[in-house]
Amino acid sequence: MSAAQALSAQRSDADDGSLRMSRSLAVQVFLAFALAYFMSALIRAITATLAPTLRMEFSLSSGDLGLLAGGYFLGFALTQLPLGRWLDRYGPKRVILCF
Repeated sequence: MSAAQALSAQRSDADDGSLRMSRSLAVQVFLAFALAYFMSALIRAITATLAPTLRMEFSLSSGDLGLLAGGYFLGFALTQLPLGRWLDRYGPKRVILCF
């Protein structure tokens, strides 16, 4: 085997490894986003799921339940800008550690 063939074999092995790492990383990122989306949808839908219980326990009207669901939305909306700024400024590891 010549030196050129050996170098070519090493490059192809390295390319395969980086491709596998790339796919693995892509799957991890996808799963993280999917989990975050699922949790977000779950939190938003919990009001509708618990509506009968909330009405009986706390004597809430439909308007009150709407305000409760709106409170979730407002809470998410108010945290987007500061959290984005913190992530840009300090990086994800430091921001996650603060929570």
